[in-house]
Amino acid sequence: MPKVSIITPAYNAGKLLPETIMSVRQQTFTDWEMIIVDDCSTDNTYEVALSFAAIDDRVKVLLHEINSGVAMARNTAIDAATGDYIAF
Repeated sequence: MPKVSIITPAYNAGKLLPETIMSVRQQTFTDWEMIIVDDCSTDNTYEVALSFAAIDDRVKVLLHEINSGVAMARNTAIDAATGDYIAF
């Protein structure tokens, strides 16, 4: 079964991120990794993402120390991806 890398840039998404992650975790296809790149958020996005990574090792969290925009966050996640396919 091919592995899918799900690319998830995030900026101040602390309130919406749990629903996003849970949506992916509830899929019937299970051979995936979710790479969340926090683009220097000023809310609790990073902590929320880490809390899910702690309970599901398919969730990976990266942090930009300087806000670089959504395109750079996507590129950071793509560089870290190990899947055969990439989904945004």
